[in-house]
Parts: sequence; structure tokens; C-alpha cells
Amino acid sequence: MKFIVNVILIIISTFIYVEADENNPTKDEVAKLYVATFNRAPDSAGLDYWVNDSNLKLSQIAQSFFEQEETQRLYPTNLSVSDFITSIYQNLFNRKADTDGWMYWQNELSHKTISRDFFILAVINGAKDNDKGMDRTILENKKSVGLYFAQSNLNNIDDAKYIMKQVTQDTTSLTTIFKDIDDKNFLEKSTQVIVVNDTTKNIVETNTSTEDETNTTLLWYKPTKNTSWHWQLSGTLKTDIDADIYDVDMVETSTDTIKELQNSGKKVMCYFSAGSWENFRDDKDDFPSEVIGNTLDGWVDEKWLDIRSDAVKEIMKKRITLAYEKGCDGVEPDNIDGYTNNSGFSLIYQDQIDFNKFLADEVHKKGMFIALKNDLNQVDDLVEYFDLQVNEQCFEYDECDKLKPFIDADKPVFNAEYNSKYLDSYEMTKLCNKADKLDFKTLVLPLNLDNSFRHSCDTYLYEKTAVGFGGSNAFKFHDNIWLNSADLVLNDLDKDYYKGITDYNLTKFQDISTYLKKSKYIVYWITKGWQESWFSISKIQSLIDAGYIPVFNYWYFGDELMNGLDSDLDAYYEDVKRVKALLAQLDGTKMLIMEPEFNKENILKNPTDFIDVMRTAIDIVNDKQTLISLCMTDTGNRSVDETYDKCGYENCSLGDKYEWGLPENIYNVLLNRLDFISFQEMVGQFSRDPSDAGTWDEPNPIAYTNANIGIDNLAKRIDNFASFLKEKYNKPVFLPYITIATATWSDENNDSIVDTDEINSTGWEDKANSVYQELNSTNLFGYAPMALFDDPNHDAGGYQFFMDNEYHLGIIKSDILEGQLTGNISPKKTILENIFR
Repeated sequence: MKFIVNVILIIISTFIYVEADENNPTKDEVAKLYVATFNRAPDSAGLDYWVNDSNLKLSQIAQSFFEQEETQRLYPTNLSVSDFITSIYQNLFNRKADTDGWMYWQNELSHKTISRDFFILAVINGAKDNDKGMDRTILENKKSVGLYFAQSNLNNIDDAKYIMKQVTQDTTSLTTIFKDIDDKNFLEKSTQVIVVNDTTKNIVETNTSTEDETNTTLLWYKPTKNTSWHWQLSGTLKTDIDADIYDVDMVETSTDTIKELQNSGKKVMCYFSAGSWENFRDDKDDFPSEVIGNTLDGWVDEKWLDIRSDAVKEIMKKRITLAYEKGCDGVEPDNIDGYTNNSGFSLIYQDQIDFNKFLADEVHKKGMFIALKNDLNQVDDLVEYFDLQVNEQCFEYDECDKLKPFIDADKPVFNAEYNSKYLDSYEMTKLCNKADKLDFKTLVLPLNLDNSFRHSCDTYLYEKTAVGFGGSNAFKFHDNIWLNSADLVLNDLDKDYYKGITDYNLTKFQDISTYLKKSKYIVYWITKGWQESWFSISKIQSLIDAGYIPVFNYWYFGDELMNGLDSDLDAYYEDVKRVKALLAQLDGTKMLIMEPEFNKENILKNPTDFIDVMRTAIDIVNDKQTLISLCMTDTGNRSVDETYDKCGYENCSLGDKYEWGLPENIYNVLLNRLDFISFQEMVGQFSRDPSDAGTWDEPNPIAYTNANIGIDNLAKRIDNFASFLKEKYNKPVFLPYITIATATWSDENNDSIVDTDEINSTGWEDKANSVYQELNSTNLFGYAPMALFDDPNHDAGGYQFFMDNEYHLGIIKSDILEGQLTGNISPKKTILENIFR
């Protein structure tokens, strides 16, 4: 409440502040707008125009800033409100917004209560009387540097961005920054090149002057190991792939296409061959015959070049100049390992080093970055001269370790693999586990690079819907014999150990295995009070090694942590550390789903504490091999008879947007920590009566009609929910467990007791089949069936859709002998066939 009052006072004072300065905007205030909006110092000409010549009020200047092309590049229309808030706070104060501030501004901007330009003015104004975290000091320092830059009659935008990134809360550092501006250290030293990085600018010592050249500013983009890429050299270029760098053919890609890509926020790397003659290039006749050697193995249109030749180097300079003139940000020169091939020339190791360094120097002189293409045996000698590596097939040929120096230097390794075996989902998973461990950016592509298919280790999990297998690490059978899920999936079932199960029939278990091995995700539960002994690390690792992905539903009952007791929180954080230790023993991609069904009333009413707890927990458990999510339950109206106005769809069985939107503030704050969004579905024809549940041992059951529960529309509801979450948060969506009861009950004698003769164990089996048929073509990237309840008398949980083996396996029905499961199992084949197609 105190925060809200403070914000209201800030907004009121902002109106007063804007009104007071409306007709007389000062350089101080406009400089702060530059810092907030553009994250740079004002250029001299721009500041003079807005203050002296524009004849605009301060609020109008703020509005006009959002009409500028620079602003539209920085804040495209698809940028989320959350990311916009983060950017402005970072620009102004070098920090993220605090939780309360984030939530407040998120709500105001999302509902368009205030405009983005007014939000900026309000945040600037709020810093005037608030030095929390040194906000006022940092902003004053930035304003001072910005004014000094403009007053020095400087107008280079890149320099304006660079100098602003040097500013901190340390006021004493201003003297050094002012001197750098006076000396133009960032601009005119012939021995320095400013390298543009995603988040900072570094000074790289290199000699860039020659006798015939005037010393000039050389800027080039510096990718990092986290930079993503797309590679396409033929076919119709697909321009909407989410990648930081596009690698395209220099000649075939038009200047307009390059500009289009750059306007969408991408960098463009232009491919040309530097070590081979190509009979289809326009400059093929420029090469003297004596520099053209043997044909490249597998490429009949190309021949090796004598890279020692000055004529070859002059032609390569022209190609580099062409890349520069077309606007390329960087280049990928190919075939620069001729010394290891039958080139027709007596090339030696040092010849190749000299030529490759020549290329790097010429490219950098043009202010472009350059990739080292393959040439693995020279990486140690060349890594400092090149900005990234483009590699082909190092995994197939087991030579990826040679590329480690690039990663150690925080330079990306762009790896492409062509082997068709990686089109198999499990082989792709194994490949990506290796790539992720090395921090490589790996793509599986066609050899002709025409984009007829493209699978990226950054996104392969999310490319199509895959099925999971909901269960636990092992399932208890007769005489305390446990069936391990890994053995079931991998069909490792012919063991004497399992033959101790009553009525064990190997053929029946192998029959189930033929379905389960088609799973992609194996789902486990970690609940409050869990023990490490519940999980066989070696068995789970065997699944990972075979290309499966373990999913851990971590349910600590987070709503119980909201009682304000530090001792409970301490115990929870210790438990989270245990989970981290468990996952750390597994080598490969894992998925961790935090707090299934977190969207409970007491959390939604006061989300701030829950947000703080989850933020701390996620930060504890996070690592690069673990994908993290926060899971809500599908609450809300399911009635076919309720109307569009209430739920946002034709009827409420298709979805309830109001209920689905309630956790918005929680997701918005935690979104940057989440890799995907998840929710769960549980639908049964009967359960406990919500108005009179009865006791655990003597539950009071109630039956639902299709009109009540909307089972016929369940698949569409799930797809609507997934679409709602995907569009709202721009994250992939997963359904970690779905329960559909296959049995129905009709209380023929009206005694509110489930009698055996009132049960139809297959009453909803056709409906479950229909749902699973449709789920394979939804906006989900995966889902995992957990229970297919067929007999309420098997339910140890009081009509909660579960019984012992169906709760775990989720795909069979079985006999129970004296409270123990037996091996006399009967697979629900029609449902299995629809799930694991």
C-alpha cells in the first residue's frame, strides 16, 4: 500500500512537473529523455533542435521520441510490456525494476492507463526525490555526461551509446569520462578499434592504419557464445526466423533484403568463398589461370586457389568491399583450409595462417566481423583474429573439442550437422545435449542449405507436439517389487527380479513398452518430504542417454509457505538445494516444473511474497541444462451452457480467459526466469461433491454430465488455453499431466454410494480417445497422460481420479490382489494407440 501511495504521488507530481516545464523544456530534462529512451548521450544537433527549434512542449518531445525510427528499432511492436519496463530502468538506473514497481507499471501499461512516454517521464520524476539504490545519483551522472558530450559538438550515435555505457553511480569517474570525450579516446586512436557487443563495447588493440589510409573509426558487432544464428545459402530466403545473425550468400542476397533483416533487429553475415574459384560467379574471369588448382572434392563447380598469390588477395579485397557496400555486418569466407587438401599447390601451414589473418584484417578495416570457417587445426593460432567459428559436422567427425578456444573467449561456435540420423527426435536430443554442454549453437540442416528443413538446438523441443509418460521413478508391485520406469520405456524387462511379481507376464509388459518407448518426456514427481532414494540416477541417466527428457514436477505446496514463518522458508530453500543437487547428477537436458497448481486463491490475493519466494528458488536451482517452468491449473467455468461474455469464448467449456488471466502479475515478474509456461488438466465424470465432500474414508461422490464438465470440448479448451498463454507470454507451453477418467458412474439407487453394478469402466473411453487424437495437433510442445481411471474401487484417494497403478502408469488397467498390484495387466490399447502414434 505504501508503494502504491508513493507512485500516485509521483504521477501527480509528474503532471505538475510536466505542466511547469511544458513551454520551456530545458537541456537537462531533454538529456534525461535521451538517456531513458535511447540509452545514449544526446547528439549536439538533436539536443539543440528539440530545445531551441522544435517549439514543442516537454510532453510532446517525449511523445515525438516514440515516432523516431531509432525508437521503433529499439522497441518494436512485438516487444512485451515487461521487457520495455526492464529496458527503461536499465537505461536510467543500470538496474531492473523492483518487484512492486514492475507489477504496478506492468498493470498500468498493459491496460493502457498511461502511455509509454508518460511512464518515462514519471520514472524520471520519481528519481528526483528518491535515491534508493543510488537512482538519483546515476541519473544525474548520466545527464551530466550527456550534456558534456552534446556541448562538445559531437554527433556520432555509436559514440553517444558507448560513452553512456561507461557511467556508473561513481561521481568521481566523471572526470575520466569527460577527459575521454575531450580526447575523443573512443573515436580517433589509430591503435584502437571499438567492437560492438550486445551489451557492452570493448576496446581491442589492433593496428588499423596504413600509409595510404587516414585513421578512421572502425566499429563492428561482436557476437557472444549465446548469439543465435540461421544459415541459408539457397532457395527462397525465409526472413522471419528468430535468430540474432543471418548467414546468407553475399551475391545472391539483395541489398534490400539485407536492410530488411537489419531493420527487424538481425545482423547479416555474408558468405563468399575466399579459397576457391567458382565457375558461376561474375568475377570468375578475373582470376589468372595459374592461381586455379584442383577441383574441390564433392563440388565440381569449384577449384582451389593459390592463396599465396597477390592477385587472389586483390580479388578478395574486392569481395570484402562488395560485402561492405551491400551493408553486411560480417562475412563468412569459405574454403580457408586449403593447405590440408589436395589443392594442386604446395601450401603449408603458415601460408594458410598468413592468408586467414589477411582476410581478418581486411574485414575489420571495413568495420565488419568475420567467421573462421572450419580450419580446426589452426584454431589456437587464429581465435584472437576472428569473431566466431562456423563449423560443419564436428559432432559427426568427433572433433568438436578443437573449437573450445572460441567458447573460452566468449565467441560463438555456429555448428551445422547434415547427417539424416538427426532427423530422429531421440538422436536430435542426444546431439543437443552434447551441443548444450559445449555451449555450441547447433543446427541440423540440408547439405544444400536451402532451408527445406531446419532444426535448432535452441528450439527443437518446441517445434512439434511430443508425448510424455506420466509416472514416477518406480511402481510398486506384489511383495514390494518395484518396476522401474526406465526399464519399461527401454524394454529392459526380462530380469529374474521382475519375475517375482505375481502373475508376471513378460509379453504383456513388453506390449506396453512398445507404446511407452515412443514417449519423449518421462515425468517424475518430487513432492514435499521426498527422499533421494526414490530416484535411480543411473536409470534416469540411461533414459537421457537414449534421447529422452526427464520432467520433474516439484510440488512443495507453495501456498503453505505464505504464512510468514521464516523457518518454513528456510526449510523450503534447503529442499530446493537438494533438488538442485539431484538434478546436477544428471548430464543432459532436464525440465523442472515448479509448484503445480500454484494459482490458488490465497496466492493470487497477495502474490508479492510468492513471487519473492519463487524468484529465490528458481535462482537457486537454475543451471544451463535445466529448463524451468511455473505450472498453473486450469481453473474456471467448464459449462457448455455459460456464455461468451463471461469466459471469452462461445461457451465456457472452450475456456475461461478471466480465470486464466489471474496469475498475470506473477508470470510477468518471473517471466525472464522461465523457459516455458505449463498448466495441467484433470477431468473426471465423477469426483467428490464440492459442496459436501464427505470424509477421506467415506467420500460423498457426485456425477457430472457432459454439459457440466465439457468433456467433448476438452481438446479444444486445452488448445485455447495453450494459445492464450503462448500469445500472452511469448513462451512455449507444456501440459505436464493430464487426467481423464475413462469410467462413468450412474447412482441408480440414489444412495450416494458407488456400487459396482453402477460403474461403466469404459463409459468415457471413447471421449478420452477423442481428446488424445486431437492433442497431437495443438499449440502444446508436449503433454503427458498421467491417469486413466477405470474403477473407483481402486481409488485410494477418495474418488480423486486415481488408483495405485493407474496413478503412476497412467496407461493400463490391472488386477489388485490383497492391496498389491499384480502382473495381470491389460493395456488400454485403443487409448495407447491414440496417444503414442
